[in-house]
Amino acid sequence: MQLLKSKMLVKHGAEYRQILKDSQTERAFWVTNISNITSLFGKYFNPSESMDFLLVAIDGVRDSSVHDAVTARNMLHMILEVPGLGLVRVSEAVRSIHNHLDSISEPLARQELLRALLLLGSQFSEEVVGTLLGCSLSCDSVAAEMWKMLTSQPKSTEKILRELVSRLQGQAPRRHQLSQRPAGVASLAATRALYVILQEQACRQEVKELFPQLYVALLFHVTHTVQHTASQEREHNQEDTAAPLSPVRFAVKAMEALLLCAGYKEQATFMMKHGRWDLLMSSDTHHKGVCLLARAMVSLNVEERNWIFHHLMAILNDRDDRRYVPAVALFIQLLKCPDLGSELEDAIVEEMSRLLSDPKTVVRCTRSSEELWKGLLLLRSHNKFDTHNIVKAEKALGA
Repeated sequence: MQLLKSKMLVKHGAEYRQILKDSQTERAFWVTNISNITSLFGKYFNPSESMDFLLVAIDGVRDSSVHDAVTARNMLHMILEVPGLGLVRVSEAVRSIHNHLDSISEPLARQELLRALLLLGSQFSEEVVGTLLGCSLSCDSVAAEMWKMLTSQPKSTEKILRELVSRLQGQAPRRHQLSQRPAGVASLAATRALYVILQEQACRQEVKELFPQLYVALLFHVTHTVQHTASQEREHNQEDTAAPLSPVRFAVKAMEALLLCAGYKEQATFMMKHGRWDLLMSSDTHHKGVCLLARAMVSLNVEERNWIFHHLMAILNDRDDRRYVPAVALFIQLLKCPDLGSELEDAIVEEMSRLLSDPKTVVRCTRSSEELWKGLLLLRSHNKFDTHNIVKAEKALGA
């Protein structure tokens, strides 16, 4: 330690002489106080050494460890307190916590382990989310406890939720292990993680703030899952049913959990009546279910609805066939809102004009074209909309 310190300062300087004096005091408790040892050494670790230390401490708090669990717990606590602690190989720590958490019964040790996870989640959310999803695609009990811890503090919750939305949209970074799995696996794992998170009241405020993004991402995931399941069933000559633990049913349950967590109990109840959630699970009735779900959201506040409108218009411009039909259905149903706001008028009418004049609209889905015509009628019913713009949209189709 004296050598490490001396390399940082000019030899024989005043600071160097002070270090030599301090070292006399430091040696007095080197072998008697684990916390002080950790603090002294931790300041000089490079990021890789810090992670090595952290992994050893995690291994040491296991019930079956040959080391003293209390000492390991104190080491873990103190290394997390080191100012400016740098870390690399974060995925190794996440996998280690997932592997060992179930074999640690001492409450304080579990608390320190989950505190370490919370620190990693707030600083390295992308890597933590990608690794934890890969640890347990089905979100086992250990993974569920880790997701709950990651979203127990506002600082990390928003980052974790945004990362999960990215996975739902199929945007998993290539460097994570999930990127090597078949298409749809990352979004399925993210759905299960979200379902666990949405059961907790601690993250309700963050879920409310990110509701538009979560709502649209989950809705498109439900549609994609229904389409994929129907395709597989046709290949194997199976009936179009949603088993109790099927990906389709789980995706719909996550959507229901989202509405309840965000405070939209009335909308969730609307869908629950007469089995409207079940309509989303069958390829034959899915479009009707999407329309009903969109209709239930008419009472959203203006800010949330405006965000959804702009997001849907961006999706329609992307020409993404997988998301096109549900995007149109949601777009048209939201036109029924009584207070759309004048700031959306030009953007909405322009988008309708473009869609109706695009031959690919009819090629993709005749139903979507019919829905768009209904949308024009809805626009006419809003007196505050500029009739000149609407007529221009209607002429675009005739042209």
